[in-house]
Formats: sequence, structure tokens, C-alpha cells
Amino acid sequence: VQAKAPRVRVSFDVTNRGGCVAADVPQLYVSEPSAPVKRPRRELKGFERVELKPGERRRVTMDLDRDAFAYWDEGTRDWKVSSGRFVVAVGASSRDLKLDHEVVLR
Repeated sequence: VQAKAPRVRVSFDVTNRGGCVAADVPQLYVSEPSAPVKRPRRELKGFERVELKPGERRRVTMDLDRDAFAYWDEGTRDWKVSSGRFVVAVGASSRDLKLDHEVVLR
């Protein structure tokens, strides 16, 4: 169990490849493949609306705090964070993920 609050910074680029001003809403998901309790396959933990001019690229940064990795432990009636492997993914939706990266919490 993680005693200190983890903090993970996630950065990625969003590019408008079209010919007119457009908006996108990248979504940030966290999953715990070996969770000690039953958890959703992916949990939405952040999103941000980004408006871009034609051809513009912008770096988006989102921070994940302890709450993004925590689960409710019925036995202790408290929020817990497991040590181990998590997957952080970014995409237009949970079914359209473009990036993913493994994070290990100790």
C-alpha cells in the first residue's frame, strides 16, 4: 500500500491536421491490471478541451494525484492505493486510445 500521495504528470501533444479551427477533448484514463479488488477496466481521471488553429500543435499536461490511483477498501472503510503497475492512457474516448504508458507506484 502506498503511504505517500503519488503524483504523476502526463504530457502529450495534440495537433490539428485539418484546414479550419477545431476543438478536441483528450481524455486521460487509469487502469490497474493486477488490482487487489475488482475495478473498472479503465477509469476516466481527467480531460481538457483544446482549441487549435489549422496546423497548430499544443502540448497538454495533466497531473494525476493520489485519488486517481485509489480504490475503496471495504475491510478498512478507507481509500487505498496499491503499489504496483498502472497503465495511463490518452485518447478521444475509452474506445479510441492513442497513447498509453506504464507507471509503477511503490
